[in-house]
Amino acid sequence: MAIDATGWCLAAEPVKSVQLGANGAGGRLPIWRPWIDLLDWPEARAYPPLHVICAGIEGTIDLPGVRSDGQPMRVIFCVVALDDRLLAPVSFMLTPDGEAGMVEL
Repeated sequence: MAIDATGWCLAAEPVKSVQLGANGAGGRLPIWRPWIDLLDWPEARAYPPLHVICAGIEGTIDLPGVRSDGQPMRVIFCVVALDDRLLAPVSFMLTPDGEAGMVEL
């Protein structure tokens, strides 16, 4: 099984990746995708400069040995700071069709 993740991560402190996992398996995706039009947003100055232009995530995290058996599965999501601290861990239910909605911290 695998989790595909795409989205944006705009944080008040410097962060480097997001971590996703389920049933003891998981991994990290780097925050790297450009979000160029965010520079036009007036509130952008409140965030670290690198995160204003590189705030996107996109990728797949393999979950070896994890099976959903057609049931919703609890996924743990954390933002990873530059010093490897895990910030604001949250969990959400991922449905078999992949719909989980937006995760806001």
